[in-house]
Amino acid sequence: TRTGNDIDVIVATAGSTTNLQAEVRNETGDTLVKGTVVYITGGAGNKALVSKALATSDATSAGTFGMVTADITNNHNGFVTITGKISGLNTSTYPEGTVLYLPPTTAGTYTNVKPQAPNHIVYVGTVIYSHVNQGTIQTRIQNGYELDEIHDVRITAVQNGDIIKYDSALGNTKRFADLP
Repeated sequence: TRTGNDIDVIVATAGSTTNLQAEVRNETGDTLVKGTVVYITGGAGNKALVSKALATSDATSAGTFGMVTADITNNHNGFVTITGKISGLNTSTYPEGTVLYLPPTTAGTYTNVKPQAPNHIVYVGTVIYSHVNQGTIQTRIQNGYELDEIHDVRITAVQNGDIIKYDSALGNTKRFADLP
């Protein structure tokens, strides 16, 4: 409303957001079913292209993006939950509170077994409701890092038997050096 030179403005209060989702595109040739863990493989029509993630290499794990929110058929768009709850899953084999990881064995799935090197560690989320068809996962993708991806580590010419050693001449960096 307006009174003279004054204007009263009413601003609606935004509700809280519990899930962060992104619209994506599936061009894998198969349906990506609800709960599938995916990574970004490219872009198409202003949307990220996604495929099933796997913890065996940087190519299939470093870009892990989220979990498919509802089935996405081939050549269609759908949504991925980047962080938040996904319900209606079969989580009955995992007790509530179980931490889930991206496995190196079956693409697009999750496991309670933490992968070991040389496989990649990607934290997928936590089971917050264990149930055969109404299970819920609180997802929040967190990629593990290789040693040379840490900001204050410089690696050059790595050879078998090398160790990490602090080198004050290089500033606050570390590098690999031969064992004495």
